[in-house]
Amino acid sequence: MSESHHVRAIILKRWDYGEKDQIVSFLGEGVGRQQGIAKASKGSRRRFSGALDLFSFSELRFRERKSSSLVFLEEARLISAFPGIRSDYNLILLASGLIETVYQLYREGSGGEDSSFRILLESLKALEQGPGKPRGVFWRALLRHLAVGGMAPEFSLCVRCREGKGPFAGFEPPAGGMICMKCAGSSILRLPAPDSLRRSLLQEDDPDGGLALLSDEDETALRRILKEHLQFQMNLDLEWDRFFEFVG
Repeated sequence: MSESHHVRAIILKRWDYGEKDQIVSFLGEGVGRQQGIAKASKGSRRRFSGALDLFSFSELRFRERKSSSLVFLEEARLISAFPGIRSDYNLILLASGLIETVYQLYREGSGGEDSSFRILLESLKALEQGPGKPRGVFWRALLRHLAVGGMAPEFSLCVRCREGKGPFAGFEPPAGGMICMKCAGSSILRLPAPDSLRRSLLQEDDPDGGLALLSDEDETALRRILKEHLQFQMNLDLEWDRFFEFVG
């Protein structure tokens, strides 16, 4: 029998499997995105009570199965259900957007770097604690996850001539970054990227600036840029609109 593993994890998805079992996808600390089967979990309050709910922060015990890519979930203990998020419909939407995005970005077995788990956990804690601009938490988390995977868009330099002084003509999704006016003539596709957005992105280390202070215009531009970037660079088509049905 294989050895049991104990990990802290965040629940990403869950499906019913038969009458009593469930399939659970989670991002585990040090093990990345895993998918497992929880036997009799729909009727078990002792082994899994509340610990397999979406975006729950839990401690899981599982073991690998030689004949299957699914791990076997033996037990789960809830660490935090993030009650502050669950009491606010707007925050539920954003948290759902975060875990859906992470599920799509990391394939099964990937995302094992400690930073991947830490980024998601810190983002959920930021939504839980408030106040602030919660949508900024979402965009910051997405950009950090892309950086971990080496797929971060380039906002500091022109992707063609590698000059950072500008002026810039916009963002070119096929090339994965900003393009300056000097190189714009050979650009295939450019998206508007206001200077104010670029400045915000380049001062993300400033807790009083960056994405926390994005204007509606800049956020609209960023949303389109990242959507196109993911389509061109990772062949991902993420539908975010349903996660932003609120003001704040």
